[in-house]
Amino acid sequence: MALLVFAISLVGLVGLQSRSVETERAANEVREGQKIAAEVMSELQSRSFCDLLLTDFEGGLPASLAPDQGYTDAGVDLNDPVLRRLRGYARPPMGSDPGTGNWVGVDGKYVVFRRVTWQVDPLAAPPYPPVTEDDYAAIFGLNLEVLVLWVDQTSSNSPPPVGLLPTTLTPAMIQPGDPNFPFVGRVSLTNFKTNDVATPPCQP
Repeated sequence: MALLVFAISLVGLVGLQSRSVETERAANEVREGQKIAAEVMSELQSRSFCDLLLTDFEGGLPASLAPDQGYTDAGVDLNDPVLRRLRGYARPPMGSDPGTGNWVGVDGKYVVFRRVTWQVDPLAAPPYPPVTEDDYAAIFGLNLEVLVLWVDQTSSNSPPPVGLLPTTLTPAMIQPGDPNFPFVGRVSLTNFKTNDVATPPCQP
């Protein structure tokens, strides 16, 4: 009887340890996602108001900055060396082997999505692109959004579908009604870029 109780206790302990490891892995992945989101937002904030207003992520004039549209980096290649939409995951506690210097992590685990919209009075929205001083004065600023997604593989009891990869993730998958919702990790950040144009118009 005592042996049976010991065996049951041992199985329970192993289960607890396994869940603890999975929880720690999930926390590490979230922290890395937060770090990436903060880096990307910092990159956006480093750009001028005029640059963000008149240049989309593909280097052209945005089609729209309307709150329900704006422009995104969805059309940019995931392997673009400038925007680096795919980011690696550095396995804790470091991203490289101190002995060899080789990368220790998962390449391309995270995928980044950026979106820019403007903030204006919806009843007095200026034309886009703005032309006159009054047009510029009607723009309060720009809303900056960063979304970082990854495939959550931390649960041994509920692994993600085989075909779900970082390169197949989309923002729509974080909606509760999406079948992939339980398997998609996400971190989002929003910020605001104030209209600081002293002498409009902006120059592209």
